[in-house]
Amino acid sequence: MSSKMIGFDRQLKKEWLDLVIEMLHDGETRDKITEALNKYIGNDLKGKDAIRKTRLVINRMWFNPNFQLEFLRRSALELFNEARTENATSIIHWGMCIACYPYFRDIARICGRLINLQGYFKPSQVRQRTMEIWGERPVVRRSVDRVIQTIMYWGLIEQENASDKYVVSKFVRINNPKLVNWLIRAYLVSRESKTASIDDLRNDPVLFPFSININIDNLLLNKEIELFNQGLKSEILILRTIDHTSDEAN
Repeated sequence: MSSKMIGFDRQLKKEWLDLVIEMLHDGETRDKITEALNKYIGNDLKGKDAIRKTRLVINRMWFNPNFQLEFLRRSALELFNEARTENATSIIHWGMCIACYPYFRDIARICGRLINLQGYFKPSQVRQRTMEIWGERPVVRRSVDRVIQTIMYWGLIEQENASDKYVVSKFVRINNPKLVNWLIRAYLVSRESKTASIDDLRNDPVLFPFSININIDNLLLNKEIELFNQGLKSEILILRTIDHTSDEAN
């Protein structure tokens, strides 16, 4: 337990992540993106080490050589303009974070579960439950606050009347079927089994800031997700492994 890598130990502003996606979408090189990130992050953080460590968290999301993440990145860039038009780039950031960082995923699930139970969460509650999963380490305690701060930076949660309680500031309703299918794929990537039932998807608190319109017909058209029935009322989603190198060769 204690040896699990945290990875997500910095707070990330939405505009930094938007910048990376926009530059990747426009075909900019990694060196150009690094240069721009150093400038933007440097407006808020002082010290080369703090900037470097923050950039490293972002780089793991967008440059880590991992097949499942690579497809998510590619399809996210294809959807960037639609997400930006709908003021919903937080969907992409959330999906990339839960897919890339189990630590972020676990904290998001804890926050969502507490909100479902009592309408709010306290950082002390989240820290306690996170340390039960990730170990009682100082880095775990510190990083919980940075994940919470990140979600607040994205405009998804807020403090309630200057108290230690955090509530959802707005639910992001996702009706665009392409964005829905992308987030579902990110959700499946985040799961060790790479499978989930429709009920799992609807009820998992890891997606607590989002209201998703799940359309079975749209899912059936998604070649990256396989859907089959288990019993009379349970549909199971399975993440397919598809070789996209042949598409690039054609």
